[in-house]
Amino acid sequence: MMYYDTLRIYINIYYELASTTPVINKLNGNYYLTESQNVLEIKNPRELLESKLPYNYQTATTKLHVQEGSYSLKGADFIVQDTSFYLVSIFDIATSFVTNKDIYHTYKDSMGTRIGKVINKELISIDDRLKEIHPFRNYFNYRNRISESGYQTLQFRTEDKDICGIIEIENNRLTINYFKNTYMVSKMKGEEDLKWFTKTFKTYFSDFDKLTVNQIQNIEQKEKAIDYTSTGRAGKLFDEKNDLEIPQTYVKFIEPNQELLTRYYYTTENERENFKVISFVWYKSKNNEDKSAFPLKKENDRTFDEKADYIRNFLTQELGKPFSEEISDGSTDLFWIKSGKRVWFDNRGYELIVQIIEE
Repeated sequence: MMYYDTLRIYINIYYELASTTPVINKLNGNYYLTESQNVLEIKNPRELLESKLPYNYQTATTKLHVQEGSYSLKGADFIVQDTSFYLVSIFDIATSFVTNKDIYHTYKDSMGTRIGKVINKELISIDDRLKEIHPFRNYFNYRNRISESGYQTLQFRTEDKDICGIIEIENNRLTINYFKNTYMVSKMKGEEDLKWFTKTFKTYFSDFDKLTVNQIQNIEQKEKAIDYTSTGRAGKLFDEKNDLEIPQTYVKFIEPNQELLTRYYYTTENERENFKVISFVWYKSKNNEDKSAFPLKKENDRTFDEKADYIRNFLTQELGKPFSEEISDGSTDLFWIKSGKRVWFDNRGYELIVQIIEE
């Protein structure tokens, strides 16, 4: 979607120009609109295309207001343009700023991140102090992000995933602020997750009707699990009968590249929690190199199969022969029914699920 910034010239007359989420600077009476691959110069806004559509600035800034204008570039000139945009971009401009009565551009090319100027319609590097960082623009923030005083900020990443930062630009100064994540996530080693699961499953299954939120919080905190509990109620997620509270949600990390998510669904009646579903889900870590939504099992990757065999044997030992069993090329589904509860086991190869469900 393209957003159109309209320049107000005088009362009730507006002019428009097609430009996608530009950073707008003003220097010596001229306007400079910076996009990722282009910089446009407007010397006289009155030479732009006059807008024929009604436009209310107050409405546009206080309410969701998307108004598509024309694709006109009348009255504007490209002072630099990456014509290879649809192939392999030569450069990517993160932002532009005015300092020392000149306009500069922070951009990334094949050599790294640079600060440069436009000379004869080419971006020329004049400073490479930013070459090791990777600035980026949030395109969903489409309004001009430079304050009236000229202050602006720019986020950046680095090759180290634990180090990021913010560049501040104000009063002819460029300040680079680094932030380092020093929090070290605790990880389960070896078969610690399986030992924790078998012990915890026995407790949850036998005490299902007596469990409390405080109890499960203490169990998770002892393992240094990360609390991923959201603010949204589950409601009638599983059926129309139960109106579920906000599910308590925890994640434990397992070496080398797995996570175990436990989620607790319950209702509250007379100030007492009644648990309805307790879910255990093992999956590949989201930080794993394989970013596909449904990663294919590698021929020599038996991590989930071996874990599934262990858990399946444990559940069979605890609960007896499964009540039902469905095996296909993609998954193995087992159900047990015992002591007023159902237990569901699902091995999908890339994901392993066990649930305790109130009958």
